Amino acid sequence: MRRLPSLNALRAFEAAARNGSLTLASVELNVAQAAISRHVRELESWLGAKLFHRTGRGVTLTDEGCAFAADLTGAFDRLAAAVDRFDHPGKSKQLVVSVDVAFAALWLVPRLKRFLGAHPDVELVIDPNTNLVDYSKGEADIGVRYGGGDWKGVAAELLFDARIGPVCSPRMWAGAAIVAPEGLTDAALIREDRHDYWFGWFAAAGVIVPAALGGTQVRGEMAIAAAESGSGIALADDVQAGDALMAGRLVRPFDIAITPAGYYLVHAKGARLSKPAQAFRSWLMDERRTFVDDFAVWQGRRQGVNRARRKRDNLSVKSRSKS
Repeated sequence: MRRLPSLNALRAFEAAARNGSLTLASVELNVAQAAISRHVRELESWLGAKLFHRTGRGVTLTDEGCAFAADLTGAFDRLAAAVDRFDHPGKSKQLVVSVDVAFAALWLVPRLKRFLGAHPDVELVIDPNTNLVDYSKGEADIGVRYGGGDWKGVAAELLFDARIGPVCSPRMWAGAAIVAPEGLTDAALIREDRHDYWFGWFAAAGVIVPAALGGTQVRGEMAIAAAESGSGIALADDVQAGDALMAGRLVRPFDIAITPAGYYLVHAKGARLSKPAQAFRSWLMDERRTFVDDFAVWQGRRQGVNRARRKRDNLSVKSRSKS
């Protein structure tokens, strides 16, 4: 017979130690904070040792508590691995991913085939959502959010900075006869209903604009399609517009950009990711690296073409002036 304390008490302490908070442990285990505190006190009594220092600002581990927590986390990880080995090979594992709508439509979904091919046992549910999902309540397993990355109760890992600038179709730009950013104030602008960044972009370009901007207003994920069709000039970040830019369906007329936010990989703070969620994160990071590398190569080629064009134009001007 193994002499062990309550399993619930061990789980409560391990979660509190790993999260550094009784409150976050209660959220992870979906029990009241009072229950976490009671379990920890019971465990301390059973062990005859103090595991936490309690202060007005929360709890910190004692030396004995720190060593015990490390052993427990390893033990629970081994238990989880032992249980996972009994999963049936053909058993479907559902993974709910909450994603920013535009990111899902323009970047994630075109790449999903590779994830599904590598993980046929995962039943993937993509939830395009602009609302803040509560991951601690199981509303989603993992997600991608657009913003500043400082959401309460959420672990956020930066994927991309949202570097935003104008984009339009090559044909439209060829016929636009616009040579400077101020020329865009009279152009057919495409504006998003959720984030109108045109004022910020014009400010970065040093252009004074009217109090109200005209233009067609559409949802964010539709702005790229509208720009590709030649309906106007949209503001889009490198992630949303990247594939279309690299394929030549869009052009960036000016290199001026603003970076008001970013795309973050998010999940419940302090919670361990499920195996499907870990696989999705690993795949997403690989796709991110590939995209960043490909986009850097495209930017290098574009800058080389622009330098050659400027050199040719300068030579042409000098030739005309001599004649």
